[in-house]
Amino acid sequence: MTIPYKLHKNHLPNGADFYRARVRYNRVVDLDGVIETMDYRGSTITRADMLAVLEVFHQTLLYLLLEGNKVKTPFGVYGLTVKGNFEHTLDKFDARRHRLEITTKPGDRLQQEFVRKARAKKKQAIPPRLIPECYWNLAEPEAGDILCPGRMAKVTGHRLKFDPDDPEQGIFLIPARKSDHLASTSQAIRLNDVARNTGRELIFLVLSDLPVGLYHLEVRAVFGRHSLRTGRLEAELIVP
Repeated sequence: MTIPYKLHKNHLPNGADFYRARVRYNRVVDLDGVIETMDYRGSTITRADMLAVLEVFHQTLLYLLLEGNKVKTPFGVYGLTVKGNFEHTLDKFDARRHRLEITTKPGDRLQQEFVRKARAKKKQAIPPRLIPECYWNLAEPEAGDILCPGRMAKVTGHRLKFDPDDPEQGIFLIPARKSDHLASTSQAIRLNDVARNTGRELIFLVLSDLPVGLYHLEVRAVFGRHSLRTGRLEAELIVP
């Protein structure tokens, strides 16, 4: 049993030149997963009994907290806190300015056993990638990978959102190969008219004067504070 973690650059002012670890959970386990694990580990009570016991515990815990108690169990300590500022010593709780919340922390037994048994395992930190996956010709849906100058198009994928005010970021077309038509467009061409800019979808206007030829489509965006990353669409696009 190991706890996976990855190292990331520490961007806090007092963390210069250091890295910090982030736990990378193997999975997220809900109540059903807890019960399945209990059953897998050889519990002698039925699933229905497990659900019933947990429901009774939930209702009992809620009752005790609503009565203003602190509850200590082997696997968790449950307390209460009041959030919000009071203006003077005669001020009273006001639901518009204050709120009651439950606090939790691991119980001593759980914490001690975890510290004794836990083992950490370092994993390689893979920087997040922006991935343009599919191109859609909105003007002519049956046209496939054709760029229609002056018409709308769409790219879908992952982590595509960019800052439109940064000229280094955005949607770019790069001529796939040199030709007479592309002699004047050897540099990347930025598409400035973007109607939708989200992590999963970009909708944009293809330049009306885009020369005939083959193009690569790239999306460039900054991750974190300074890291400019590029994702290229696998398919080549064509202006016929």
